[in-house]
Formats: sequence, structure tokens, C-alpha cells
Amino acid sequence: PLTVTNGAVRVPEAPGLGVEVDVEAIQRDRVSPDTPSPVDEYFAQRRVLRIRWTDGASWLFGDDREYRRMFDAGQLPIFERGVTLESIEDDGSAAFERLYARVEHGATPE
Repeated sequence: PLTVTNGAVRVPEAPGLGVEVDVEAIQRDRVSPDTPSPVDEYFAQRRVLRIRWTDGASWLFGDDREYRRMFDAGQLPIFERGVTLESIEDDGSAAFERLYARVEHGATPE
């Protein structure tokens, strides 16, 4: 094992870093290049995001990136104390379909 002293590890005198590679673990945990990342899987799921500000204003978004773009562009106030973000996941219901239809082509005030 490596010993950390004052936030540093002594580099061994011999070749290498003194760590043995667990080839079995690498083989066991190998992920195919075609496997979507957790981020890709997250964005592939349909959801509606509702942000409510303390003044009562509320917006609906179909994607996290939409509200971040609007925040960055100064079009909406950024999260401040008291603001809430609700994630409404696709449950297959007609109510979700109606809600999702409102944000399918972009963010909308509620």
C-alpha cells in the first residue's frame, strides 16, 4: 500500500509507481465503448423540471441544459435561497404526456 505523508507519496526508486495492476479487476469492470455513460442515460430519460422562485414565478423545462443556458444568458435568476427544483419523471401517464408536451420544444413559464 502507498503511504501518504503530509499529502504526498514517496515515489519508489525501482521502475513503476509501486502499484500492482489487478488485471482481473480490469477485465471484470471493462465497459464496452458502445455503453452509454451515466450522463447519457440520464439525458435519455424523459422528465419535466419545474423551478419555482420565491416570488411565485414558475418555469417548466424538458432538460437541465435549458435552464442552465437561460441562467448563463441572464434570462432567469439563478438558484437563490428558497428556490425549488422539482424533477417529474416519465411515469407513462397521460398527465405526464400533457406536461411534457408543454416543454417538448423548449422551456415555458407556468
